[in-house]
Amino acid sequence: MNRVKEILATQLSEGLPGEETFFQMGRYSREERLAQLSKIEHPQESSTLLLLYPHNNDPHFVLIERNTYKGVHSGQIAFPGGRVEKEDPSLQDTALRETWEEVGALPENIEILGELTQVYIPPSNFMLYPFIGVTPTRPDFILDPHEVQDIIEVPLSHFLSDSILKKGKFDIGKNNLKITAPYFELGKHRVWGATAIVLSEFRNLLILGGY
Repeated sequence: MNRVKEILATQLSEGLPGEETFFQMGRYSREERLAQLSKIEHPQESSTLLLLYPHNNDPHFVLIERNTYKGVHSGQIAFPGGRVEKEDPSLQDTALRETWEEVGALPENIEILGELTQVYIPPSNFMLYPFIGVTPTRPDFILDPHEVQDIIEVPLSHFLSDSILKKGKFDIGKNNLKITAPYFELGKHRVWGATAIVLSEFRNLLILGGY
């Protein structure tokens, strides 16, 4: 874990890969993204946490599978996180609060290393602010049954393998519209969209740092 922390601290201080990584795992071209961003009006703000921790001699991070509900993000794989509330002092505090509520990781045990590039999510008009945090021991995960169907623990050794980089078809919207998009194959889960974009930047930071 110490090596991972050192690499991320160095890479975060030197600047982020940002949008260059977005086009690796995003389904939009650069031109489409620029056109999309130019039309944004009053997006809602949300924060997520990419939480790293040691487990079985291999650094891990945690994702969640959201419950099925009537909404655009129903059943999706995501980081712990959610909408900014009025009582949250900062975006970072939102990420910590939501992580505690959804998976039971205590905020006082988490060290925030920095923030990744924000991502706009068109279907829900959210601007997503992702943070990276570390905790010295594996949390005693307790999922929120109202929001979380499953907790997914991902070892870095598996995440950095090129074999998990795939491309496939996904259903979006209410009219059975299918699109082709890149994704990470993590066990039985296909991780795409905004979560994959954030993971792509995170992966690039580790690779650039020589992990």
